[in-house]
Amino acid sequence: MFGCTDSLAFNYDSLANVDNGGCLPVVTGCMQPVAFNYNPLANVPDTCVPVIFGCTNVTALNYDSLANTDDGSCVAIIFGCTDPQAFNYQPQANVDDGSCVAKVFGCTDATMFNYNPLANVDNGSCIPFTYGCTDSTAFNYNPLANADNNSCIPYIYGCTDPSALNYNPSANTEDFSCIAYVYGCMDSLAINYDSLANTDNGSCISIVMGCMDQSAYNFNANANINDSLSCRYSAGCITGDSIPYWLNDPCYAWVIDIDNYCCENEWDTVCQATYNYCEGTWVGPMPIRGIERHLVSITDILGRPANKNQSGVLIYIYNDGTTRRFLRNDK
Repeated sequence: MFGCTDSLAFNYDSLANVDNGGCLPVVTGCMQPVAFNYNPLANVPDTCVPVIFGCTNVTALNYDSLANTDDGSCVAIIFGCTDPQAFNYQPQANVDDGSCVAKVFGCTDATMFNYNPLANVDNGSCIPFTYGCTDSTAFNYNPLANADNNSCIPYIYGCTDPSALNYNPSANTEDFSCIAYVYGCMDSLAINYDSLANTDNGSCISIVMGCMDQSAYNFNANANINDSLSCRYSAGCITGDSIPYWLNDPCYAWVIDIDNYCCENEWDTVCQATYNYCEGTWVGPMPIRGIERHLVSITDILGRPANKNQSGVLIYIYNDGTTRRFLRNDK
């Protein structure tokens, strides 16, 4: 009886007495075609495992340790910040790597006045630089400036009017001290000194004292201050101007008035003696020329007795009945 005579074989035939060489080994396995572990070679049923689909790649983000059948759903791991509120949120990332950075709002433009090096999100607050003087106590303070450019100028008070006497070209702030020019002579020794003048205009006239009487012998055409005491008057006598005396001399005037000889001819000893008598220095009798004539009395213009040395109009009365008027001025 032909058959498999191997008792360990799958197709052992206990009735066979002649082995036909067709023994099949025993293959144990799942014999369900829909099972995960289905074994088409199995000839002895074993435990079947159901199919579980999923990602079977252990390096994938969604690796499923229970899956036994890869369904192509594996997702590669992408590390990054997964916080949507973070500055560096990475929407492609599926694994947070702890790199999230918080958002810091501010001006991120390094060329701006309020640039914030810590800011990572520009909030539109950038302010451009405005250069100028930021010192509120300075003359050129610029309230709009936000960056000082060392241009500040201190206040300098003074007169800022270029037409004023005390104009200060360095001043930048008017202190209302301006003084108007008053031109005139500032020399206190000049005749036209102006005490109100503050600017000399070269008009000063030096004082020239002298006799300003044009009838005087020593009339000074350059004089501007009359010195009447200095005036000298000539009698026009034959002896010459001022010889022997000026007409200002009251005794000389008296002598030539009472004795024309002294003016029209010569000044002799009689003339001099008469002069000395008038002067009060003559001692002795009065010298006479021809008929003796002598002074009887002296009165003032009102007829009152007078002294020959007193000032004013004097009337000399002589023994021959003649009179002479004489103006004596001690000044």
